[in-house]
Amino acid sequence: MVKVKICGVTNAEDGFAAINAGADYLGFVVEIFGAERLVDRAEAKELFDQLHGSAPLVALTDLADAGEIESLCNFVRADAVQLVKPLPLKELHELKLLLPSLKVFKTVHVKDESALAEAKRFGQEADFLVLDSSSGRKLGGTGKKADWKICKKIVEECSKPVFLAGGLTSENVVKAIRQVKPFGVDVSSGVKMQNNKRKIDLNKLKRFIEEAKSQ
Repeated sequence: MVKVKICGVTNAEDGFAAINAGADYLGFVVEIFGAERLVDRAEAKELFDQLHGSAPLVALTDLADAGEIESLCNFVRADAVQLVKPLPLKELHELKLLLPSLKVFKTVHVKDESALAEAKRFGQEADFLVLDSSSGRKLGGTGKKADWKICKKIVEECSKPVFLAGGLTSENVVKAIRQVKPFGVDVSSGVKMQNNKRKIDLNKLKRFIEEAKSQ
């Protein structure tokens, strides 16, 4: 069954609602300057303490230094980290040495065919790959689809489990899964309230997870 990661969680109520609806992972935007659904380190630590043990908790960051990433993950007690910016492979290797039990998700922004080589390179060290779109300076959470044809090729040619992100909703997630055949799907804007992008719409959330888990 396809795994579901709910990203951009900003409060414990939404986190527990996602778990109760069947989410497998929760993602929190902790250290990405200017991100729409940012929570600061203190808020993240409180949320992680409240939700600890309910599901793997993933801290999203644009940090690119292994020591700084280690400090963040230790402070909030993250089960996993998602690295959204390009970084030297040696930093990723160093992070795995510093925190051997930490699961590492590496975002790959699928702009063109070059994403395949990038995915293979980071797949040497990362535990999971997240295929996402980008828009200007926004590294994820754009609500725009990635190129599914390229994503499918990455899934076929990379040995690591792949999550598909970018513009997914309950209306297109089944089509996306059937075409790309990812290990999991990752959604943020597709389950948020229309008038409050920091809050989850429970109806959208439940529909999305039901549709994804039907595959």
